[in-house]
Amino acid sequence: MPRLSSAAGGAALAACGTALAAVHAVHATQMPFVAGLFEAWAPLVVAVGVAGYGVWLAWSGADRVKVRAVLRGAAIGVAVMLVVFVWTEGHRILTGAEIEHLPFVVANVLTAGIAVGVVLGSYDARSQRERRRAEALFANLPNPALYVERTPKGRRVEEVNEAFCTTFGTTESSVGGPLDDCLPQPAPESQPLSAVLTNDSWTRFRCAAAGGPGVREFVVTAAPGGQPGHEFVLLVDITDEGRRERRLSVLNRVLRHDVRSAVNVIVGHAEQLAPPDDPHREVIETRSEVLVDLSRRARDLDRLLSGETPSSVVDLRDLVERHVDTFAADAPSVSVDCDLPDDPVLFRDNGLVGTAVDELFANVREHAGPSPSVTVSVTVDGDAARLSIADDGPGIPESERAVLSREEETELDHASGVGLWFVTWVVSDLGGDVDVAVDDGTTVTLVLPLAADAAADDADGPLAASAGRRGYPERVPLDSAGGADSGVIDADGGGDVEDADGSDVEDDVVSGGNVDEGRDGDVDGDDASAGADGDAGGDAESR
Repeated sequence: MPRLSSAAGGAALAACGTALAAVHAVHATQMPFVAGLFEAWAPLVVAVGVAGYGVWLAWSGADRVKVRAVLRGAAIGVAVMLVVFVWTEGHRILTGAEIEHLPFVVANVLTAGIAVGVVLGSYDARSQRERRRAEALFANLPNPALYVERTPKGRRVEEVNEAFCTTFGTTESSVGGPLDDCLPQPAPESQPLSAVLTNDSWTRFRCAAAGGPGVREFVVTAAPGGQPGHEFVLLVDITDEGRRERRLSVLNRVLRHDVRSAVNVIVGHAEQLAPPDDPHREVIETRSEVLVDLSRRARDLDRLLSGETPSSVVDLRDLVERHVDTFAADAPSVSVDCDLPDDPVLFRDNGLVGTAVDELFANVREHAGPSPSVTVSVTVDGDAARLSIADDGPGIPESERAVLSREEETELDHASGVGLWFVTWVVSDLGGDVDVAVDDGTTVTLVLPLAADAAADDADGPLAASAGRRGYPERVPLDSAGGADSGVIDADGGGDVEDADGSDVEDDVVSGGNVDEGRDGDVDGDDASAGADGDAGGDAESR
C-alpha cells in the first residue's frame, strides 16, 4: 500500500504538471519568443519540472508521508495563488472588463502556486523525517535523557525517555515540572542537576540510587534542542567504571609502594643471612629487582591511563640515540647497529616513549641469547615515523603476539609480563601502532604519528595532556566520603613522595646494611590498608 500511495500521488502531480505544460506550450507558440520568454517559456519550464518531480515520486517509492506533504503543499500553494489572483483581478472580472489571455494567466497562477507548494511541501517532508528520527533516537537511547526548556524560573522538563523512567523510577507524569523534581535527591556534597548543568563541559552528578541504598554517579552533558531555549540533557551512568577506577587505584598503590617496601625488607634480611657470593642471595636480589621494576611500570601505566603524562614535541632521532648509548654501555656483550636519519624526526611524546624503548632493549638482553646483535632504525613513512628494533633471538612466542593483537588475556592464554603491554599502551596513547614480526629473530616496530603542528607547539611550549583529551572528564579523586584521594594514601597515612617531575621517589632495593623495620610504615607485614567504595554497592576492599 505505501508503494501504491506513492505512485498514485506522484502520478497525480505529474498529470497536473503535464496539463499546465501543455497550456504553456500553446501560449508560447502564439507569442514572439522574446515577448513570451517570461510569460510562456519560463512557466513552461517550471511546469515540466513539476511533472518530472511527480514522475520521480511515482517511481522512487517515496514514503507516503513525503508524498502527502508534497501534495498538501501544492494544494495550499494553488489555493493561495488563486486567492491572490481573485483579490487583485476579481473586480475586473465582475465588471466585465476584458483580461487579455485570461486562460494563460490562470495557468501561470496555477503553475506558480503548485511549484511553490511542491518546494515547501518537500521541505516540510524532510523536516518531518528528521523530527521522526530525532524522536526515535531520543526514545531508544540506552542512557537516561531529558528534553528541557530553559525558563527564567529554571529548567522545565518537557519530555523524558524510557531509560530515564527505568533508571530513576519516575513516570511521565513528572513531565512539565522543574528539572530537579524529576530526580532523586543529590548525594551529600553534590549539587543538584540544575546547578551541575551550569558548567559548559562534561561534568559529574551524584544522586541516591533509585529503589535502594547507595549512590549512582553520572556524567552529564547538554546539547542544543533545536528550538530557542530548549536543550537535550544526557546522563551516562559511570558508577561501575568509577568503582573499577578506585579499585585499580588501590591496586596501583599496593604495587607502587607496599610491594616495593616489602622487597626492601626481603633483600635486607637476605643480605644479613647470606654472604654476597651465595647463589640463593643472588636469585633473591635479581627477582626483587624485577618486582621493583614492576612497581615502576605500574606507576607509569597509572599516569598514562589517567591522562597525567605531559605531551611535547620531541626529536625521535635524538631520543633513540640517547637510549641506544645507554643500552650499549649497560650491555657491552650486545652488538648494536644503528641506522638513523640525518634530519630531525619530530613526533609528539607523552614522556614514556623512551621508557618503552628501554623495555624493548631489556627484552632483547633477557631473551635474545648470550651474544645477541640488535639493529635499530628510524624511518619516515608518510605522516608517521617508524622505529624498528630487530634482534637475532628466538622470537616472541605466537601466544604472546596473539594476546597483544586482540588486547585481551585469559587464564590459559596470556603474556609473560607487562613489558609488551606497556609498550603497546604507550604507543596507542599517541595514536600509533605496534607491529611484531618474527623471522630469524624478532622485529618490533613502533609506528608514531609525526608532529604536523610542531612549529606551533614549539612556540606555545609543551602541551599539557589531560583525561579530557580522550573524551572523558577529568578523573575524580578517590574518596569514600568526598574527601582526599585515598587511592594514593600509604599504610602510614601519608602520601607517596613525588619528585619535581611528578614521579615517585623510588625506594630502590637495599644493597647493604640493616633494614629499618619501621620505615615506610610497613616492613613487618602486620599492618593492612584498605580502600572503601562509597557507591551503590557499598563494597570495600582490603589486603
